[in-house]
Amino acid sequence: MSESETPKTRLFFFKANAFDLKAVETYLTKRDYDVQSESDLKQALIKILEFEPAFVFIAWDHPHERIRSVPKFINQSLMTTIVPYIQSSSREQLRHLENSGFSCKLFPPVSGPAVIRTILKIEKEQKQVSPEIQKSAATSDQESQVTMVSGTISKKSENLQSFLDDVDKHAVQLSALPTASTEDKKSQIHIQKGTRGDLIKYNKTKLTSLHTTLTSEGLKSELKTALQQEFENNVKNQIVDLTQTHLETETEIISLNNAGTPFYKKLLCLVVQSDNWCGYLLLASQLRINNSDYQSILQSWLQNQFINMPEISESDCFEVHLDYREVNLKDFAKANADYLEIINVEKNEILISFFSIDPKYLILELSETYEMLEVPLDIIETEKKIPMSLFLHLPDNKKYILYTPSHQMLSTQQKVKLAEKSITKLYTPIDFENELQKYKAESYLNESIRKLKKVSL
Repeated sequence: MSESETPKTRLFFFKANAFDLKAVETYLTKRDYDVQSESDLKQALIKILEFEPAFVFIAWDHPHERIRSVPKFINQSLMTTIVPYIQSSSREQLRHLENSGFSCKLFPPVSGPAVIRTILKIEKEQKQVSPEIQKSAATSDQESQVTMVSGTISKKSENLQSFLDDVDKHAVQLSALPTASTEDKKSQIHIQKGTRGDLIKYNKTKLTSLHTTLTSEGLKSELKTALQQEFENNVKNQIVDLTQTHLETETEIISLNNAGTPFYKKLLCLVVQSDNWCGYLLLASQLRINNSDYQSILQSWLQNQFINMPEISESDCFEVHLDYREVNLKDFAKANADYLEIINVEKNEILISFFSIDPKYLILELSETYEMLEVPLDIIETEKKIPMSLFLHLPDNKKYILYTPSHQMLSTQQKVKLAEKSITKLYTPIDFENELQKYKAESYLNESIRKLKKVSL
């Protein structure tokens, strides 16, 4: 390396699974970062000491029981910045990360742009330290180096061996513990379901209160202006950069529909719930870029503008299937969206549109006794496969009976008979929460497309 060449910033990812974050590593390597990773605890520690990275990203949801002890060991052995992250969106893991004690941490989804933003934020904070403190720190470092340099390597080895011995000892102790019985596992599953139920009940309470405060005005002009400004100043460049990176690393053909209008391979929908706006954000792209990369950029943008907007969970971010064969999706967005941004990157068109939704529509009604979610009959399409099981509630018998198995169709005749008996809703188990949220979004957007078709005829 020449004297004028800047050394690459070294990053290490201690991952929960060897196959995790491959796209993130590729993204960072393309941007001149020196990246290494490992999922095995012992191998990860050995590599970290040899590699001496500037930043160590640790999977806080790693299955190893000693993962919480790793940062202390690393800090005793070398100078680096530790950033914990998780990929699971469960409330338990989110709570663990929140209480990790680290000022900088990465919430799901973890993406290349999110990692870079975190690095730049930390480096900016470090540069803001006063020159006096920097000088004092440098003097202390020099003094300590005089006494430590000759024994640095051996000290690292001692620390590593001591830690690994402790890990092995702890593993032996754990192996002597009895494993969970079948009944224990069942109760654990029940507890998890209860947690999801509590979260759904909380969301319902919040959305009900928002219904009384948010009017039908949609996206207010001052909020739209703020979104536009941040989009032009920051978000647009990130999406362009993400798209160009994808085009550099992937061979993908950009297609058109029969009518000559763009064919969008990616239709990503985000459910937005905040104190000043509720609705769907629809991103349409002619390229199949990872959802997590888009979500990271969009979530940061939205949370900067929307009040009390929570982290976007797994059930709030999904791909949708829309029937726009006879409609130009861009024309649909122009006619129906409160706000639309259009980006063109090397013949790839990207649409980002905001559709205001009554908060009551976003509510997932929960029957608490049996943890069943309500499915309004009017959103169910007939003669098409339904991605969730549908149950009929018999209140007199206090039972739910299976009416339509998942991935089966509800016939038009069945729906008519239900309506004739004044049945306005069916039910699905709480395990189908994600499918129901997606189904409601597709129902709303496809119905809006159908209305536009009728107007244009």
